[in-house]
Amino acid sequence: MEAEEELEMGDATHAHAARVLAIQQRMEAAALEVGSMTKRVLQPAGTDVADSSDQENASSPEEALCAAEAGDMHGHDALTLALTELKRALEHRERADAEVRSRAASEAQEEREKVRATLEAALHSKQQALEGQQEEVKQLQGAVARLQEEVSRQQQQLLEAQDAQHQVGLKTQENKELQAALEQEKELAKMRSRRLRGGIRTVQGQLGGVRAGFDELRTQVKEMTASILPDLSAMAGKLETSILSVAEGIQAELDETNGKFEGEVKERKRLHNLVQELKGNIRVFARIRPISAREQESSKKSVALCASDSELSLCTGGKMSMFNFDKVFGQDSTQEEVFEETGPLVVSVLDGYNVCIFAYGQTGSGKTHTMEGSQAMRGVNYRSLSMLFQLAHERRRIAKYEFKVSLLEIYNEQIKDLIESHDVKGELKKLDVKNDPNGGTYVAELKTSRVECIEDVLQVMSVGMRNRSTSSTNMNCQSSRSHCIFSVHVTCTDLLKGGTSFGKMHLVDLAGSERLSRTGAEGDRLTEAKNINKSLSALGNCISSLGTDSQKYSA
Repeated sequence: MEAEEELEMGDATHAHAARVLAIQQRMEAAALEVGSMTKRVLQPAGTDVADSSDQENASSPEEALCAAEAGDMHGHDALTLALTELKRALEHRERADAEVRSRAASEAQEEREKVRATLEAALHSKQQALEGQQEEVKQLQGAVARLQEEVSRQQQQLLEAQDAQHQVGLKTQENKELQAALEQEKELAKMRSRRLRGGIRTVQGQLGGVRAGFDELRTQVKEMTASILPDLSAMAGKLETSILSVAEGIQAELDETNGKFEGEVKERKRLHNLVQELKGNIRVFARIRPISAREQESSKKSVALCASDSELSLCTGGKMSMFNFDKVFGQDSTQEEVFEETGPLVVSVLDGYNVCIFAYGQTGSGKTHTMEGSQAMRGVNYRSLSMLFQLAHERRRIAKYEFKVSLLEIYNEQIKDLIESHDVKGELKKLDVKNDPNGGTYVAELKTSRVECIEDVLQVMSVGMRNRSTSSTNMNCQSSRSHCIFSVHVTCTDLLKGGTSFGKMHLVDLAGSERLSRTGAEGDRLTEAKNINKSLSALGNCISSLGTDSQKYSA
C-alpha cells in the first residue's frame, strides 16, 4: 500500500513538471515570433538584409537607384501602416501573452492544489495507517504482557507443584515412619492387653472375696442399726433441746448487750453534750496573731500577751487591761491546738445538734488563716469535715450518714450563692432568709450539693472561694469583703432502731471590722466597710444578748 501511494505521488509530480515545461516553450516561441515581426517592420522597403555570402547575388547599381527612388515615394505611408500593424500585433501579442500567463498561472495553481490535495490525502491515509499500526502495537504489547503473566503464573504453578511433590515425598516418608511406629504401638498394646486380662482375672477373684465380706458387713450393720436406733433418737431429742436452750440464752444475752450498748450510746451522747453545755453553749476563744514582716520592719511590738490559758493582757497607751476567755492561744499556737478545742463540737453534729464556728476580728487579724488555712497548715474547716467523715466511717455499723453542703456569702447586705450564683435563665439569683416550719431558718433556693468524701468538699469549697468577693486595703492585700458561711447538713439514720436525726454545722469566715482612718477605704471599698461594720455590730449585740439570757441555746 505504501509503494502504491509513493508511485501515485511520483506520477503526479512528473505530470506537473511536463505541463510547466510546455508552457515555458510556448512562451519562448511567442517571444521569437514578436522579435521577427519587429525586424520586418523596421527594415526599409526594397532593402534586403543579407550577409557577406549573399552579396554576390545583389542587383546592379542602376537597379538599386531606381528602387530607391520608387521607395522614397511610398516609404512614408508604408512605414506608418507598418507601425500601426506592428502596434496591433504587439497589443494582440501582449493580450495573448497575458492570457497565456494567466492560463499558465491558473493551470499551475490548479496543479499545485491537486498535488497538495493528493499529498494531504496521502498524508492523512498515512496517519490513519500509522494510528492503526500503533493500536495494533498496543494490542500486541497487551497480548505480550498477558502472555508474560500467564508464563509467570505457569512458572509459579510449576514451582508450587514441585513443592507439593516434595512435600508429598516428605509425607510419604513420614507415613512410613508413622506406620512403623504404629506397628510397634500395636505390639505394645497387645502385650498390655494380655497383662490387663491377667490382672482383671486376679481382680475379679479378689472382688468376689470383697463382695462376700461386704454382704457380711451389711448384715452386721443392719443388726447394729436395729439395736442403737432407739438410743440415737433419744440423743437427738436431748441435743435439740439443749441447742434451743443455749440459743435462747445467747439471744437473751445479745438483747441485754444491745440494750446496754444503746444505753451506753445514749449515756455517751448525754455526757458528751453535757460536758459541752457545761463548757458553755457559747464559747469564745482568743488567738494572738504573730508580728508580720512589715510590722517587724517598722519595729512594732505585739500589744497582746497570753497571761494564762484563759486570760489575755492588752497593753495600749501605757495601760494594761486583762480579758477572760474560754481559751487563749498564743502567737506560737498551731492549727492542731486550735482544733483540739473545737473538735468535740463535731461529734455533737453527728448526734443531731446544731453547731456554729466562726472567726471574728478586725481586718488582717488572721481569721481566714484560722478557718481555711493552707495546704500545709489546714484550718478548722478542713479538719472539722475530715473528722465528720472519719466518725461516720467508724459508726457505719450502727448508723448511716448523708452529707450535703452549701456555700454563701453576705456582701453589702445581699446574699450570694457561691456554688451556683445564677438561675436556669442565666439571671443572678435573689436569695432571702425564710423561717423553717420545723424550727430555725433557711435560705430559699440556695444550692446544696451531696458529698461523700473530703475530696468532694474541697472541690465545692474551691469553686466557692473563686467566686468570693475580696479586695486590697492598706491593712490587708487580700481582704475579705464579705461574710462567708459554709454549711454542712447531716442526716443520721439509726440502723439499730430505725430512727432519724438531723444536725447542722456552720463554718463562718467573717469579714474584718475596719477603722476607715487606717484602711484608707474609698468609693466601693468605703461602702463595703460601712456594711461590714454594721453587720458585725448587729452580731455583737446578738451574742451579748445570748450570753446574758438565762435560757439555753444551741449555737
